[in-house]
Amino acid sequence: MNNASKFLDSVLKRIDHPSGLTVYLYKMPGFASNYAIFGTRYGSIDNRFRFGEKIIEVPGGIAHFLEHKMFECADGDAFEKFARYGAYSNAYTSFDRTCYLFSCTDFFYENLQNLLNFVSVPYFTEDTVKKEQGIIGQEITMYDDMPSWVVFINLLKCLYKDHPVNIDIPGTIESIAQITPKLLYDCHKTFYTPANMFLCVCGDFDEDKVVDIIDVEIKGDNAPLPVSIFEKESRSAYKQSFGAVMQVPKPLFAFGFKENPKLSCREIAAKDIAVKLISGECSPLYKTLLEEKLIDGSFSGAFSFGRGFAFTSFEGNSDNPQAVADAVLGEIERIKTDGVDISLFEDIKKGYVGEILKDFDNGEDVAAFICDCACKGFNPAKYIEEIENLTGKDVKDAIDSFFKDAFAISTVTAK
Repeated sequence: MNNASKFLDSVLKRIDHPSGLTVYLYKMPGFASNYAIFGTRYGSIDNRFRFGEKIIEVPGGIAHFLEHKMFECADGDAFEKFARYGAYSNAYTSFDRTCYLFSCTDFFYENLQNLLNFVSVPYFTEDTVKKEQGIIGQEITMYDDMPSWVVFINLLKCLYKDHPVNIDIPGTIESIAQITPKLLYDCHKTFYTPANMFLCVCGDFDEDKVVDIIDVEIKGDNAPLPVSIFEKESRSAYKQSFGAVMQVPKPLFAFGFKENPKLSCREIAAKDIAVKLISGECSPLYKTLLEEKLIDGSFSGAFSFGRGFAFTSFEGNSDNPQAVADAVLGEIERIKTDGVDISLFEDIKKGYVGEILKDFDNGEDVAAFICDCACKGFNPAKYIEEIENLTGKDVKDAIDSFFKDAFAISTVTAK
């Protein structure tokens, strides 16, 4: 391993707890705040799965619904318990995970115990579930009125015919109406098993005390791990384009490529660098598009992947979205023909590693990075090592894999 990956491997400790829980401990001596994320590999895409001998299908949005309901406990509200001990707490659900987190300067161990306890012990009633259906229904309506989300989810609806990554994370008003306390309990039992979960703790803490709390709060259940089931997708995009009309000051766009979801850690690292080489702030294309006023500071690109899906996307605002798309496609074809600018590639690679290491000075940022790696199934130090060892050929191969039939564009234009 090179310097950055060696550094991370030496300071980040992984513990495979007897319960099956994967624990990451990152000590930050002298830091005033401590930060923890407790997560499960359960997100909006996990609506059809095999559990033991059974194949189970549940309504869309149930992972997000469960996240909302977990803060309600039999003996009170978990948010109130965190507030009592001076902690900020929150949670989120994405396509492939649900995470619960807190940060605090005092009473860290009391807050950690609260985190592990309330996430592990569900409590639902018919009345509170019905009440939450109304609350989340309002949230769904809010997302439907959010142009930045609409343009993004419409891109996924273009790229994917059957994979549930094309479904809004909160579900629909119709799907959440089907959610019952029993369904919530069943999904919690299935996905909130320690072997399907991870804990990341960052800050200035006593490792033995943390492990002692885990020993008390987390017990192995020997339950089988759920296996999500996805329909086989074509490598081509389902649709080439989709346009929506909303009240916006300037058109929005999201375009990109459907990717092969079965990639190695090295190939994933190459995709991340490829996006920066094509359209990052240091790229020639980015500067040209800015000079021509086709983009503004909102323009960005990213490679995203999870269980059964992978895509590269470019998003932003522009008076001429198609011109931006044509320029990006043109740059991709140029690199395919001319090859990778090795000097620029090396600068981007070093800069990216530097960005990651800079995050290790912030508990929240480093926990998010570790959590992302844990959820995706690879060691954080290994990912950095793969970036460091990338060659121009690796990135050229990543760019060569883009092909026309996998491309789609989504736009939102003004009424």
